[in-house]
Amino acid sequence: MHYTFGIKQKFIALALALLVAVSVFVAWFFPMRQERQMSEYLNQKALVLAQVTAYGTASGMVFDDTVSVNNALAGVRTLPDVQFALAYNTQGILMGEVKQRNAAPYQQVIIGFRGSLAPTVEELRAITIVSVPIVLNDATHGQLILGLTREFLERDVRSGRMMGFLVSMAIVVVGGLVFFWQTSRLVRPIQTLEQAAESIAGGQLDIADVAVVSHDEIGKLTRVFNQMVGNLRAYITQIQHQRNELSTVNSQLQENNLELAAANEEIQRQVEVQAEQSREIELANSELQEKNLEIDSAMKELQAAQSLLVQSERMNAVGMLTAGVMHEINNPNAAVLAAFYDMKHTITQIHDFFFNLLDEQGKHTRRAQAFAQLCDDAQQTLSIAHNGAERVKTIVANLQTFTKHQRAGLYQIHLVEELQSTIEIFRYQFKNVAVQLSVAEDITITGNAGELNQVFLNLMVNAAQAEATAITIAAVRNTNARMVELTIADNGKGMTDEVRKHIFEAFFSTKGTGNSGLGLSISRQILEHHHAALAVESVLGKGTTFTLAFPFASSEADG
Repeated sequence: MHYTFGIKQKFIALALALLVAVSVFVAWFFPMRQERQMSEYLNQKALVLAQVTAYGTASGMVFDDTVSVNNALAGVRTLPDVQFALAYNTQGILMGEVKQRNAAPYQQVIIGFRGSLAPTVEELRAITIVSVPIVLNDATHGQLILGLTREFLERDVRSGRMMGFLVSMAIVVVGGLVFFWQTSRLVRPIQTLEQAAESIAGGQLDIADVAVVSHDEIGKLTRVFNQMVGNLRAYITQIQHQRNELSTVNSQLQENNLELAAANEEIQRQVEVQAEQSREIELANSELQEKNLEIDSAMKELQAAQSLLVQSERMNAVGMLTAGVMHEINNPNAAVLAAFYDMKHTITQIHDFFFNLLDEQGKHTRRAQAFAQLCDDAQQTLSIAHNGAERVKTIVANLQTFTKHQRAGLYQIHLVEELQSTIEIFRYQFKNVAVQLSVAEDITITGNAGELNQVFLNLMVNAAQAEATAITIAAVRNTNARMVELTIADNGKGMTDEVRKHIFEAFFSTKGTGNSGLGLSISRQILEHHHAALAVESVLGKGTTFTLAFPFASSEADG
């Protein structure tokens, strides 16, 4: 079973993409920022504590008093995060030390610090080691090495990460539920209208009116749809009544024919004695046959008119429904586009704010670069979603230009604009057919854009169904004939002369079953309504060219 990815699914997918992007950002950025700040605080705390402790041991170091040095170091023994504190004199001799029972062995690291009299901070996986000089009266008397555990920092970081993860999950769940609820309320009436329209298109005119569930644009669209269905039922009833009357006339004619046949038999039996009457009867028969032919022709024209009326009402219904749906799509799509813009701007601000907190060295760390890459990935994801929303906007604009059902009658239109919109609609189905358009921007004609677009699209679809791979459309002004001549040429398989003679007849088709054979017949009737001529030239195996001649628009005719 073929599954269609509808409007509702598209909106939900876009919203989930946004929510996931924001959630990932929240779950990654804030714990990382918290860890950085806490690590800087721990390093600063270790440096200050080492400097204070070094100052306390300075007097003992001056006199090589190990007891005084150990007493000064005993003050840090009560601090739970201090792992060890070591005091060395300038000759590298250990003058005092304090160690926790569970202090990890860092002898190799401490050896690397020995002899360095400049303040130094080293971050290891589980401990921060600080080395400061012991100075008294501007003279250096030794070195103090102090180690602070990072266990409390790691515990707080894990707690922050768990909180960020829980917040991001809450954003995804709550935001997804809210957007799913709102999208369902928006799309459900449109789906109801779509199902009703499909039923009517399938010939089920006895369906009940669609319930009006709101007083907004969708409710107005529902009321208009119900009114349109009612009008369509009335038109169909009128056509059926006319058909019944025509059947009655046909029955009467058949009875007359039977009576006339009986009279002919009687006349033939008396032909030898009533030659003059026989000639009159023959003349009457000829006239009656002509009338029968006229009646048959009238019946075919009536059937074509009935088909044209049904087709026109269906096109009008589809046009009105399309306009309403396009309006309802444009509103939420515009909100989505605005949200994309705000989100891209917000991510840029967060990126700039984060890097403004760092010094030049911090901006080039691995974590800072990873954060920048994360921002770039979020921007790319938003760009992909933004392109999808722009694609929806373009398709809706092309459909809105093509239908133009709201405006009736004839008016001045720009030929190139209508052809461009029709070509866009044509390319949605026939992507492998190349279309070349050569029409001046200033060429205008007088007509109904919706009806002419139907003619243009019908000719192009016929060319594609005739296995054409290229279509050329051109228009020129014939000032002598005061006409605008539009040619639509293709390189399809062409037609024979016999087929070309019948292509404008109603119900004539070479495409087999499933085709009404009314496309070119209706197109010619539309052009006759526009006082335009339609001609065709075709060569079997080489292609077909249709020429449409429109009178100059009123502004050009006056000029």
